[in-house]
Amino acid sequence: MTDARQDAIDTLHEVADALSEAQRALRVAEVQARKALRRKDGGVPAADTLRANPVVRHRPQVDEALNHLERARHRMLLRVFEVALEDGMTIGELARNYGFSRQLASRYAKEARATSRSFEGSPDATRHLAG
Repeated sequence: MTDARQDAIDTLHEVADALSEAQRALRVAEVQARKALRRKDGGVPAADTLRANPVVRHRPQVDEALNHLERARHRMLLRVFEVALEDGMTIGELARNYGFSRQLASRYAKEARATSRSFEGSPDATRHLAG
């Protein structure tokens, strides 16, 4: 198996883990939102309800989980694009497969090629792509 294929597999695992993390954070936020709604009988939460259930308790975890998911998804797309291009897929095929424009697919392909060349020989190229 090539390094690019292993990197793609690793990033798919990272996306799966990030999805689980996001689901947990969203579930906690959902439970709290439903509790707040029950306290207000389904209406818009009043000031006393907001004071008793500050959003700040859960928002940072949700924000971080969603940001982590987006970063992981982006790394995964780059690695999958790299492997798909090596296997002979065209940018047009990738665009149709992912449901976005050929221009966006072209940008992903360009970024995938650039990051691949930048980190060739690195023991763990995906680590350098974080952030």
